Amino acid sequence: TRFGGNRTEPVSCLSTLVIFARNFTSFLFATNMDFKELTCRIQDRCPEVARSAWRPIQAKTESEDKFATRFGGNRPFRSSNFRWPICEECHAHKAFLCQINLEKVPTTIQEQIKRNSGLFQLFYCLECTPLDYFKDMDFVPKTEFVPSLKSLAAEAVVRNDCRIKDLPEIVKSYVADLTEDVPEAEYDGDIFEEKEVAMWEELKWKEVPNFEEMSCHNNGTLAKKVGITSEDDDIYIDDIDYDVNTILTPQGGIKLGGYIRWCQQIEYPTCPKCKLKMDVTFLQLEDDDLYNFSWGDCGTAHITLCPGCGKAGMSWACA
Repeated sequence: TRFGGNRTEPVSCLSTLVIFARNFTSFLFATNMDFKELTCRIQDRCPEVARSAWRPIQAKTESEDKFATRFGGNRPFRSSNFRWPICEECHAHKAFLCQINLEKVPTTIQEQIKRNSGLFQLFYCLECTPLDYFKDMDFVPKTEFVPSLKSLAAEAVVRNDCRIKDLPEIVKSYVADLTEDVPEAEYDGDIFEEKEVAMWEELKWKEVPNFEEMSCHNNGTLAKKVGITSEDDDIYIDDIDYDVNTILTPQGGIKLGGYIRWCQQIEYPTCPKCKLKMDVTFLQLEDDDLYNFSWGDCGTAHITLCPGCGKAGMSWACA
């Protein structure tokens, strides 16, 4: 053991060389990786990370099926206790964004959201556009598909043009709630007409998270598993060959499953009940032929679920 001087033990030199070699190799390894190499590693080391996504295919005509999957319009399924939601801020009717028949979504999505029947319905104010939104997005169980006598009576009153003013007040109120004719939503001159969905088509490419989400997933465990570092963020921008790769970063448009195409930072809502990150991916909304709302400026809205209680939450951001 010695301090000072100019005599270095051979073992110390060897250790230094080993450390340098490791760091230099890591540097070469990181900066030489391309996106194809990354996806090969994911398929080899953690194939479960790559997720499928599905886009909606519009039906040629709108049907009278009250349980059909549809975007826009003003014909949501109305259960016996339905009341059209009103915005808490501007007090106008909220827009009917969509209704999704869960029996018709892919099995993978059913397993992911732990539901295989009923409807998902979403109402939202396009004028106030709140963030971290949890109201008026509901999973309607199939048990509510059977109409009550009250709802059948209300429909008969309207269908037969009965004199509503002669009915008892409580009955008039119920008929009004169940049969209220709310105009189709409009924003900046665009009317969101009803578009029915015939099926969900699986996208050609599977998806992996963007660089930020992959890096922070489970405290960086995933990044270490596939061997990426902070030096590798450019491979997500420069090295994607759409003709060669079978896996891509999150794709845009309206879709089920996959990963969210984050416009800014990762913004999963926090469940107001369980206080858990709501990171079960369900539905992404962007400007699309089915619903041409741009969410700010080329933005993305996302509906994700709590892994604990299954509650749905929504937020959005724009570039």
